[in-house]
Amino acid sequence: MATTEVTPVEVWLAMSDLVMDHKSHWAAAFAAHLDVPFSRYRAMRRIVVRPWSQRDLAEQLHIDAPAASVLVTDLSERGWVTRSPDPEDGRRKVIEATDLGRAWVAEVRQLPTPPPMFEVLSATERQQLIGLLDKLRQAAAS
Repeated sequence: MATTEVTPVEVWLAMSDLVMDHKSHWAAAFAAHLDVPFSRYRAMRRIVVRPWSQRDLAEQLHIDAPAASVLVTDLSERGWVTRSPDPEDGRRKVIEATDLGRAWVAEVRQLPTPPPMFEVLSATERQQLIGLLDKLRQAAAS
């Protein structure tokens, strides 16, 4: 029996299709439980991992500088981030998560009801999948 190697493109497309086809499930759960634009979570989930310059955060989120400024101002007013001068370049601002911001992200991550498709995975398979996703996240961060 001949086996064919699965290409990185095939894996990427399968993963992307699965997420894109079911992202409305997460968005609905998010909207039902929180009175916050989803864009705030998109930013905060990055900021809790490490500090960002406002410019780098804008690039990561694929938004322009004015939109990033509005977003960071909102996060700051909510008490979820601090904005301080970069010690290496005073013209830049460093955005860091506060304890309150970390707690909010933890709350969001506890939203109930993942898409039903996850029920087909055993505990071992879920552990394997999270390990593989962590490996991809680490490679993306390099």
